[in-house]
Amino acid sequence: MVLLTFDERDNASLLTLLLESYIQSKSGKMLDDRGKPVTPLTKEELRDNIGLFYVAGYDTTANALSFAMMELARYPEIQKKARDSVLEIIGDTRDAYPTDEQVKQLMYLNSVLKETMRKNSIVTDIRRCLSEPVQLGPYTLPKGATVSIDSWSMHYNPANFPEPEKFIPERFAEDKSADVKAVAPYTFTTFSNGSRQCSGMKSALIEQCIAMALLLLRFEWTLPADSLFWHSTPSTASGLISPVGLKLEIKPRH
Repeated sequence: MVLLTFDERDNASLLTLLLESYIQSKSGKMLDDRGKPVTPLTKEELRDNIGLFYVAGYDTTANALSFAMMELARYPEIQKKARDSVLEIIGDTRDAYPTDEQVKQLMYLNSVLKETMRKNSIVTDIRRCLSEPVQLGPYTLPKGATVSIDSWSMHYNPANFPEPEKFIPERFAEDKSADVKAVAPYTFTTFSNGSRQCSGMKSALIEQCIAMALLLLRFEWTLPADSLFWHSTPSTASGLISPVGLKLEIKPRH
């Protein structure tokens, strides 16, 4: 296999980059930040990573968008505000599509999506296997132990997010999120955090932003009058979390 040129790599798919990385690591010529050869990937690691990226990149985004449509159906005033911000930036024509620069300007919509993921966990927990012992208060966690954090309890802690049961996109406005991070930098953990933060975070937020902008441009929606989702959120109990039995009444805008 011929390795990609710089231009080809810049536009290559994730699958292509993983395969190239696998081949390069086998050659012994790929070096880490310290100039030492990286540990070659095994075929099993390559397979598992490809499977993980496909699951993490599709189902999580689809579930997050389902929850976002649910929240906007519950709160028509927020749906209208989000739609108005989209129309102001990308226009109100049937074939409008946001440019890269316009996506960056959809700040309120981005806040809506983050607040959705804070209020509705997409995964049950985040787990790590300790590579060395860790001292946690009076406890010593041994090497090899599996450690899990409960994102839901962090996202619903009123010390981190006042009135956590309420859907308040403004809490993720740029000026406010900076204050939150300064006080407690690991409070929003949908994509984990630190050196092990999800590598697909930015692309997932961009995907959601574009998809939701187009939905707001072309449709209006609400919950049926007898929907359980007005006051509760029936969802799966573990693994990848998704709403169960969600139905919406949707009508085109144009």
